[in-house]
Amino acid sequence: MIWFWAQSLDNKSPDMFATDRPTNLVPKEDEHTRSRIVTRISNASRGVLIGPVAGVVAHLAGSEFVIKAPCEERDVAGRLAPVVAVGSIPTGPSEGFADDTTREFREFAATINRRLLPATLRAIENLAQDLLKKKRRTRRLLVSVGCVVVLAILLLGWWTM
Repeated sequence: MIWFWAQSLDNKSPDMFATDRPTNLVPKEDEHTRSRIVTRISNASRGVLIGPVAGVVAHLAGSEFVIKAPCEERDVAGRLAPVVAVGSIPTGPSEGFADDTTREFREFAATINRRLLPATLRAIENLAQDLLKKKRRTRRLLVSVGCVVVLAILLLGWWTM
């Protein structure tokens, strides 16, 4: 499940958030959910930086990721107004992860009347694939280190007999 956040373009209206589905906007009165999304984005943003690719950046912290993608639109001050997504890397089969992530970005952007360039959508898909690869490498490394530690303990136990 991916949650989304985007700053309002006029800097007066409330920011836009979505949970569960990219078209399920969180009401402005639901401060608890809005705060949870911002906290989750903040925590995952402390992870390893991946990118930038075509202005899109990603972070991976454990199994949590953040992808920040610029839209064509700018805010009233002329600054880029990105769409930010936060979610978890799937623990099971992940064949559709990159496609699903890209589709959900497109749906959220359309829901809030923003446009993502084709190059941005390709970058989102590529970074989602990179997130999966990085997570798999980390998982393999942990398994390898765990096996070495277990083997060392067994050998040490055998040696001291």
